[in-house]
Amino acid sequence: MVILQLISKNSPSYHPLGNILLDCRSVIEEFEAVPIKHIYREASQCADALANDVPFLAR
Repeated sequence: MVILQLISKNSPSYHPLGNILLDCRSVIEEFEAVPIKHIYREASQCADALANDVPFLAR
């Protein structure tokens, strides 16, 4: 959900991932319609497995 908020903000450049967020925004703008919505991990086993496999997100 945080990523959705960061991508939709006017200037995510202050964020450590600002350049990546800006890249995402410019790719999204290339499409006519891109629905972006939050899907809870429990509803997506694949996303949950990927999130659990990313070392820098581990707490």
